[in-house]
Amino acid sequence: MDRIYKQIGRNIKTLRKNLGLTQEKVAERCNIDASFFGQVERGATVPSINTLVKISKVFRTIPKNLFPGETDETEDNYIQAVKVLMEGLNKSDKDLVVTNIRTLCKRLKK
Repeated sequence: MDRIYKQIGRNIKTLRKNLGLTQEKVAERCNIDASFFGQVERGATVPSINTLVKISKVFRTIPKNLFPGETDETEDNYIQAVKVLMEGLNKSDKDLVVTNIRTLCKRLKK
């Protein structure tokens, strides 16, 4: 079981970092202690289902995406991160972001 909790913690950390959030900011938004959140990320403590639901809401995802699975969770995490980062932007700004991502990907593939 410890291995599962550590993987959940790694998934949470990946999502958090992809969104550019600190542990403190996520903990504040979840209304939990920052040190407790750090323990969850390290897999050192077992979070309640309620806590996992709160964390998933901060990441604008479903709790299932915090758990290890057979799908490419990393890809889903990146897609979710871009969605969250683009929230609140108008269509023109979203088009600009997509254009910049497309240009950057082309350069990196060379």
